[in-house]
Parts: sequence; C-alpha cells; structure tokens
Amino acid sequence: MRQLRLNSMRALFANIMLIQLCLIATIGFGQSPLVDPHWDLYRDWNFKTMSWATLNQYWVTDPCIKALDHGGGAVEPQSYQGNNVTISGSGLKLKVKQEQLTDKVRCYEPDNVILSDGVTNLRTTYYSSGYIETKDSLKYGFIEARVRVPFGYDFFPAFWTFKTSNAAANGAEIDIFEMLPAGEYPGTPFVFPNTNVVAKTNCHLYYGDPLDPYDPPRNLDVALNSSYTNYHKYGVEWSPSKIIWYFDDQIVRVLVNPGVHDFNKTILNIAINPWIVLNASLTPYPSDMEIDYVRWYKLNNSACNTVINNCAFWFGGYQPTVKKSINIGGGCSNTQPVGTNLILRATDFIQFNGEFTVPYGASLYADVNACY
Repeated sequence: MRQLRLNSMRALFANIMLIQLCLIATIGFGQSPLVDPHWDLYRDWNFKTMSWATLNQYWVTDPCIKALDHGGGAVEPQSYQGNNVTISGSGLKLKVKQEQLTDKVRCYEPDNVILSDGVTNLRTTYYSSGYIETKDSLKYGFIEARVRVPFGYDFFPAFWTFKTSNAAANGAEIDIFEMLPAGEYPGTPFVFPNTNVVAKTNCHLYYGDPLDPYDPPRNLDVALNSSYTNYHKYGVEWSPSKIIWYFDDQIVRVLVNPGVHDFNKTILNIAINPWIVLNASLTPYPSDMEIDYVRWYKLNNSACNTVINNCAFWFGGYQPTVKKSINIGGGCSNTQPVGTNLILRATDFIQFNGEFTVPYGASLYADVNACY
C-alpha cells in the first residue's frame, strides 16, 4: 500500500502544502468550501432569489466607467449601460448587444479628454453591455461564482477583483477569469472559428507595471474546451501568502501572492474585445452572460489563539477552526483513516513529531497563514 510518512517534521507551510504529492496517494481533495469546513459563508448573493432593490443595495449596476482603457490604444468599444443588467428567477444577466450610443467613457472626465486610442472621452459606440461591481470591498478569503459565458469572436467576459471602485485608477487586481477565444490575445497564434477558449488568470499590481501583462509568474492562460459555455463554478482563494484558482472546485493554478493585499471590489462584466478587428458575423449578438450567484467565504478564526499539542491525534473529533499552532506526536504513532480528508490550518506552525502516516486513499492538507 502506498502511503506518506512524516517523521519528526516541523511543517512550516508558509505557502500551500498539499504535502505535495497529495499526495502520493489521495483522492484529489482541495481546500475549497465544498470540502473544507474551515470556511464560513460571509456574503451570499443568490441572484435567483434577489430583488432588483436588493441587488442595487449591494451592487453597482450602471458604472461611471463605460469602457476600460487597457492602454496602448486598447479601449473597449462598448458602453456599459444599466439597462443591460437584469435579474429574475433564472438569475442575473449581463446582456451584450449592437446599438448606437453617444456617452462619455469616464463620467468624471471632460468630454474632450483624449484616451489612449486617440479618441475623445465623449464618443459614439456601436455596442452596449452589462457590468456589476460590489459597493463594499473585501480582503482575503474564498470567492466563487456560478457563471455561464457566451462564445463569440468579439466577446471578452470577465470575473475579477479590483482595488478601487474607479476602474481607471491604479490598483491591485485578481482576474478569476478573463475569457477569450484561443488566439485572440496579442502575441498568441490565431485560430478561428473554434470552440476552445483561454481563461486568463492574471494578477496585476498596478497599471504601468513593466511586467504586465506578459509576466509568466503572474499571468497564466488556462485552456478550456467548448464546455465552458455551460454553467461552471469559478473561484479563487486569496490569502496573504498565495492565490489559488479553481474551476469546478478543482485547482487549476497556484501563485505566491506577489503583493495583492488591499481591500478589493468584486466585478463581473462582458466587454467587447479591444485588441482585434471586430467581426459581427462570427459573434451572436445579442447574447447574455448569466450568473447564478456570487459568494464570499472567510476562514473561521475564532480559535486563532488556541494551541494544539497532542501526542495522539483525534481524527474524528478535530474542530475545523484556524489554530495558533498544531503540534502532533512525540512518542505516538498516528495513522489517518482511509477515505478521510484531513485539513489543518494554523497561524504560526504545524509540526509532526514521530510517525504520522497518510495511507493510500486518504488526503492531508496543511496550511500556515496569518489569521485573516
């Protein structure tokens, strides 16, 4: 039987420690709220049961910024309009469509301000779309949404967090996804029509950063097939030490946190791609980006001052709260039961003294992070 044995090991897992090979022998559990009871639901925006009044209590639905200027002439060619956001028993919809509008890109700027594409702030656009943004800001935790995005040559849907409600200002950003048909981003080979998509999982520290947007440690493309046009769960765990991306509760990327430590807004939008020559014949206008819910979870930190120091570990009775430290063993042999998923979280350290066995068919996850 394959197994993992930890002997006299001080586990200072300052980053993620899936006791790597998770381990040699396991059933593939992660640490999303689906399987980790350390997470407490902190915000639950269920759009299927939410009224329009409640939506507007917590979310901005008609933003001041009608299109994002990505720099270098890449200004999104749509105008975000509040009437493109709807909510009903089937969830929330962000509609993208062809229509002629004249509006400011940035409501707070004069009409004649020139953006990076050389065009004035007040302009005529031929597309409109939907955008929502939380009114409050949150820091660290697990955020997820169940979303269906449409496929189209021109479409650029995204689910992201941002430091400020003013999306033109500098600030830290986590892209839970930015969807583009494969090959539509600058510097990548172009193949169309196809039903493959690239989910960009970016992490920007500030606009103008010379490492953005092509720095591989911070920005990674995750390839998805045509099933991405179905409903899927997209999530990210954001902690002081790391950022972990999830697709349908499975880990797809782990990044050491490069410096995203500010309170962030949560945003969902569907833009028109600013990097290509648009082709409406390959794009199904109008289309909807559909969202069932958005949820924020926080770790249960009620026991952050608790010290665990036990020779024999009580596998069946461990309380899933973040501890100050966990010290196991010292004259005892501990074997985790087959079929169990043990998750340990502490703020200072996790230490195994003596033999601690994780047999084939069991899963052990240990994480050390500040109490946040």
